[in-house]
Amino acid sequence: MNLSQLYYFKRLAELQHYTRASEELNITQPSLSGAIHSLEEELGVDLFQKKGRNVVLTNNGNEFYIYVSAALKELEKGVDIMQERAKKLKGEIEIGCVNVLLGDFLPRAVKEFQKLSGPDVHVSAHMGQTEAIVQKVLKGDWHVGFCSYYELDDALEFTPIVKQRLVVAVLKGDPLASRSSITLSDLKDVCLLTYSEHMPIGSDIKRLCTTNGIESVEYDYSTEEALFGALLVEGCAALMLRNPFVLQNPNIHILEIEDVPDDFHYIYMVHNTKIHKPHAAESFVNFLKEDYRDHSTI
Repeated sequence: MNLSQLYYFKRLAELQHYTRASEELNITQPSLSGAIHSLEEELGVDLFQKKGRNVVLTNNGNEFYIYVSAALKELEKGVDIMQERAKKLKGEIEIGCVNVLLGDFLPRAVKEFQKLSGPDVHVSAHMGQTEAIVQKVLKGDWHVGFCSYYELDDALEFTPIVKQRLVVAVLKGDPLASRSSITLSDLKDVCLLTYSEHMPIGSDIKRLCTTNGIESVEYDYSTEEALFGALLVEGCAALMLRNPFVLQNPNIHILEIEDVPDDFHYIYMVHNTKIHKPHAAESFVNFLKEDYRDHSTI
């Protein structure tokens, strides 16, 4: 039995699919199958059984997974501690992020962190929507996420990072384009487009509209791009979060909403407190929490 076999077993147990596991582990499928077969022979028990095109853990496999996960976690923790003592930070940090922070905030934050961490820390950023980001952070696929608050598991810690204003976007030829601001009561007779009510931000907006008697609202859109495209086609007004994608378009006019506070919506940093992360990822989380969180508004 060797360390590679244990890593292979752990990843196959998590993915339950030989092809996907071999791709992620960067080995051939026959090599992975051979390693698992050798491990089962050495242990004297079956660890997996076929289920359609996938595999699932046997009872022995489930129990062995608990021991292997704990052992590998302790091993990785020991490596990180030794690197910390050597004052070295290195490795890959996997980050999931809503698109609004990818153009400005996140690149600036990463650049400032890398000034402290040195050249051996590499950051990979992946765009996603809140629910997908939170799920991947919970499973450990991504070390850190930046998204709306999404209550899912008490292992997840959310830290407010950036405030986003809620604004009204209209086409330049719209009668409302002559104004710089508007109130919620002014919106009662306006046809509005906004985010899906199944999203955290859409749910918050629906609650705001219902409280203020705003009824003519379509809660149909999952991204700013989709909302922006519908605005151009339908010519309605869009109730949306302020972001550079909209601000930079010459055909769009933005109205501030006078009676909605700047902190109506926060973007949070989320990480899983109950799984071990590489020291570089832990350091990035602490850097954002302690040194770089400025509650700026976009």
